[in-house]
Amino acid sequence: MKTLLYYSITTIALILTWENRFCNAISAVSENAPFLSEFVTNNEGKVDPVLNHIQNTQESLGRPYGDFLDAGTGIYSLRWIASLLHRHSNPGDKLHMSSFVAVTADENFRRDCQAKAEEWGVNDLGEVCVGNWAAGYNDNNIEHNGEETLCKSKMFDTILCDYLVGAVDYFAPFFQDQLFLRLDKHLKPGGVMYLTGLNPIPEKADGAADIFCRITKLRDAC
Repeated sequence: MKTLLYYSITTIALILTWENRFCNAISAVSENAPFLSEFVTNNEGKVDPVLNHIQNTQESLGRPYGDFLDAGTGIYSLRWIASLLHRHSNPGDKLHMSSFVAVTADENFRRDCQAKAEEWGVNDLGEVCVGNWAAGYNDNNIEHNGEETLCKSKMFDTILCDYLVGAVDYFAPFFQDQLFLRLDKHLKPGGVMYLTGLNPIPEKADGAADIFCRITKLRDAC
């Protein structure tokens, strides 16, 4: 049994459990990290509802973060992971995070994230690597065909896909439908995958909200 939990910016209550690739809907800090407020607040200085909900869900599941994969990292999510590492570094902690791997497809961004990992004191607890989830993957199989296969043979207890579906289109067009099958191969039995993203923008909306829908259509047409 593996668990996929989806959180949208506007809907933070859909929890999906998947087994054998079938999904069914079900219902839906600490003084050790003085910089904690930076990690769980949004730009308005309020607690980030998505990250806060993930933390609450993980606690309710009663399982450690363990080996953690940030499948599409950024400064924001990496900063949050660093706070978790500081708060749950004790192996006896029920939410213990033992290691992390943070993946980006851009080398310049990898260097920026690596510098931040060093600044936040978590560099020795994991790695920031560059790669493409589509590389070496074909028809639901990971092929070792000379291409550098991302996270080859590594398995994780927790996987975070933070706005990854939209971002992957730039680096691996038309790969979204295979992305989660690819990541599932790195999720340990009993592991949890967290998926965050924006709700789909509708074709049209009532009132002033329709302006945003029309702007989105214009963007997509360019």
